[in-house]
Amino acid sequence: MRYIPNPERDNTEYNCYGCAPHNPRGLKMEFHEDGNDIVCQWQPHADFQSYNNVLHGGVQAALFDELACWILMVKAGSAGLTQKLEISYQCPVFLTNGTITLRGRIESRHEHRVSVTAELTDQEGHLRSSAKAEFLLYPEKMARKRLHYPGHEKFSE
Repeated sequence: MRYIPNPERDNTEYNCYGCAPHNPRGLKMEFHEDGNDIVCQWQPHADFQSYNNVLHGGVQAALFDELACWILMVKAGSAGLTQKLEISYQCPVFLTNGTITLRGRIESRHEHRVSVTAELTDQEGHLRSSAKAEFLLYPEKMARKRLHYPGHEKFSE
């Protein structure tokens, strides 16, 4: 797997809830490329709890949405806006069971519409939840202007 650097990691004004490394309340997600997939290994902790020792479903939604955005930026070569996010919660994700893995890929692409699928598995590799996201993909020039997309090349430096 290849580590994908965050092009905004040194920008102190960048405060993304999903991936900014300096956001004290954020998820601090990091990503790797594995063939056609983008992967994130993430350690849940008590700040993201719903029921006792259970990862909040809304946090899982944020994890999936952030993963899907990175899939667009790295694999589709632009950025876009989430139009739909469907999540299926199969089993609770326990906070004390170690690192979870999120893995996703582009399922389909038609002009400016991109569909992404993803799974969340526990430390033993058991499926806990899955998601499908639909995006409106901006043309790269527009994504650079409106969404501050840094360009595909910045994810491999």
